[in-house]
Amino acid sequence: MVKTTLKYNPAFMKESELIDTFVVRHEELEKLVAVVRDNSGESIQHVAISGRRGMGKTMLVRRLAYFIKNDEELKKKWQPIIFGEESYEVFTAAEFWLEALGHLAHQSYDDNLMTAYNVLGKESDEKRLSDRSLAHLTNYAKQHGKRLLLIVENMDELIGKQFKKGEDWKLRKILSNEPLIMLVCTSVLRFNKTTNADKALWELFKPIRLKPLDQDDCQNIFQRVSGRKINKLNLRPVHIVTGGNPRLLTIISEFATDISIKNLLGKLDGLVDQHTTYLKSNIESLAALERKVFVTLADLWNDSTSREVADAARISVNKASTNLLRLVNKGAVIEVAANGKQKSYRIAERLYNIYHIMRRRGGESARVKLVMEFMNALYEREKVSDFVNAVSHEACSVNQDERTLHYLLLGEAKYVLNDRDFARECKKDIIDLFIFAAASGQADEAAKVLERSENADIYEPLLVALKLEAGKEVRTAKEIRDVAEDIVEMIAEKRRTIQERQARQRPRDNQSL
Repeated sequence: MVKTTLKYNPAFMKESELIDTFVVRHEELEKLVAVVRDNSGESIQHVAISGRRGMGKTMLVRRLAYFIKNDEELKKKWQPIIFGEESYEVFTAAEFWLEALGHLAHQSYDDNLMTAYNVLGKESDEKRLSDRSLAHLTNYAKQHGKRLLLIVENMDELIGKQFKKGEDWKLRKILSNEPLIMLVCTSVLRFNKTTNADKALWELFKPIRLKPLDQDDCQNIFQRVSGRKINKLNLRPVHIVTGGNPRLLTIISEFATDISIKNLLGKLDGLVDQHTTYLKSNIESLAALERKVFVTLADLWNDSTSREVADAARISVNKASTNLLRLVNKGAVIEVAANGKQKSYRIAERLYNIYHIMRRRGGESARVKLVMEFMNALYEREKVSDFVNAVSHEACSVNQDERTLHYLLLGEAKYVLNDRDFARECKKDIIDLFIFAAASGQADEAAKVLERSENADIYEPLLVALKLEAGKEVRTAKEIRDVAEDIVEMIAEKRRTIQERQARQRPRDNQSL
């Protein structure tokens, strides 16, 4: 059964629905609960959860609130106060405490608190507003024998863009000295001491960074949303395209409920069109120069150095480097390990590459389309061609030193690869053919045949895999390398099969002698 999920507004979910939908981030939830349990003395540890938009920050903090509500021990000691996802009215520390009082009044159904909130809303003196709002909050905590857990979203926006100068230090002073109040906040950025907006909060919080989901978690989300079971191999293209972003996974999983996985990535134009508002707004939320660097990197597609981004964006290398690092800090871009060479960068969630290229060029980019077609052919392996099965079985009985059959196979591949229609139609056969050739020790020769063919673009991930198998260094786009590494594993598996068959064949050959 397909279950509808509120992708953009988890706050609108009912408690039971959110708990039912919460199928990932269990490890992070356990960390949060552990911090809450440990906050039993005079010193309070606050927590800041950071991560890219769509990484599940709202789901996580609201699940924490419901966990406390339903835990026999914690609900006696803690009162969660959930702020709205945005606090646009808050510009001072005093208004922060007034906002907390208002949410507590609403969520506890306390008429006295509501009256106090309405009266204090007319207070013009910031010092009195802060003191009295805080007094009502702490009095409530003492009367009920509980501490207050403030759950505040988008703290980086609140502190960095809304707070007046000096208000962040006022907030820090109270949070550092009031043992009855704990703050769990979310932000896109990680707090650090390099910007004025962050200095007041530096080292105040225990940081929890939400990383992209692994394939097991992707599998859980896909099954929960689509109602369909899918193995990890067939889910790999979805994982590559979404970058392990839970919100993008939910979007693409719902999109997959009415079509097969084989057609899923071939219909990305519909998916992108349906969710353009979300994708577009996330790009537009970046500062102007960050946005230029982001879309330039998206258009380049491959892992790119700051120099390559600078040249393509027509800006200085210093500006490119500075803005790439800002995007890395926001989780929008990933820094690729340098391995002794110059660092490279790529978009964290590959759907944004596809979105940008499709929008800019008025339709599907030829390269995007070919890569998606290739992934469909590779991962939708319902059956192996009878021809390739027969050839592989025969070749497995040949001594490893006898290469004639292998070269014949590669020569045939070179011939058929130059027929583009045939190359597309028989993609599975050709993929299996080259995997077998590489497993038989002909990876380098196979790569040369494929690279010289007129339709090598259709098989780019396969070509990369053959080069990797041959021990060559290859620099390419993340999703192409991901697929290529999966092919390398298939080559290793095929090699084991060949060796096992040859081992079984030797006793029969000896008997015939």
